[in-house]
Amino acid sequence: MSTFEHDGETLWYDDRGSGVPLVALHGGLGLDHTYLRPALDGLGPGVRTIYLDLRANGRSTGDGVGTTMSQLAADVEALCVHLGLDRVAVLGHSYGGFVALQHALDHPDRVGHLLLCDTDSSGPTDDAVAAGMRRLGLDLDLLAAFESPMGTLEELLTVFDVVEPAYFPHSPAGTARAGLADTIPRDEGSAAGEAALDGWDVGARLAEITCPALVLHGADDFLFPSEGAELLAQRIPGARLRVFGASGHLPFVEEVDAFRDEVRAFLLGGADRH
Repeated sequence: MSTFEHDGETLWYDDRGSGVPLVALHGGLGLDHTYLRPALDGLGPGVRTIYLDLRANGRSTGDGVGTTMSQLAADVEALCVHLGLDRVAVLGHSYGGFVALQHALDHPDRVGHLLLCDTDSSGPTDDAVAAGMRRLGLDLDLLAAFESPMGTLEELLTVFDVVEPAYFPHSPAGTARAGLADTIPRDEGSAAGEAALDGWDVGARLAEITCPALVLHGADDFLFPSEGAELLAQRIPGARLRVFGASGHLPFVEEVDAFRDEVRAFLLGGADRH
């Protein structure tokens, strides 16, 4: 576990393993990298996984004020420079996928492989979320739990105890609490994420991405409909789509073995299967 300085902040990262460098970007915002680790630590030989806590999230500093998507992408670029990495694979989940897209557009020479997991090019919409909840047979009132405080770990876990059926439709009770048990929640990160997403939309620029790309998507994701994943795969030249039929928003939890197999194949020899 290490830190580096960039743009006035101290950013935390963890560099694990050896092989193809894979920068992993967490969602939230307001969360940190820890929920990604059980799946990505298990990718095995040949993959070097580098976790970053985005500014104002987890162990990284920052108050989140004035954060932009390009600034978040610049932090990813600074990490690559700090580690002396000429080319990297970047995996972004949910909000991390927004940052991954922005980084690929801002720094195309750095990104050798792009992996986008349950995300899109403009952020979730209220209509899409409502439709996703209805598809799962869930009451929209369940989402009112997000109006509760989430600035401490126990507050965060209490909220996810309530919304768990939306995030993990194919998992037993307690899955969310177990997966978030090591999280350092940050209200500053949540506020920064909302501000940076305001007006952000790179849908018209997806054709500029020329590196191999893999879109990973849980079929029962209530936040991002499958149609959005299909559009990502269609608009990014040569991109491939892998849908996990028994997963919601976190297929790397609900179908972890299949997820790892897909990522490994893509990074370690599957890039030519577009």
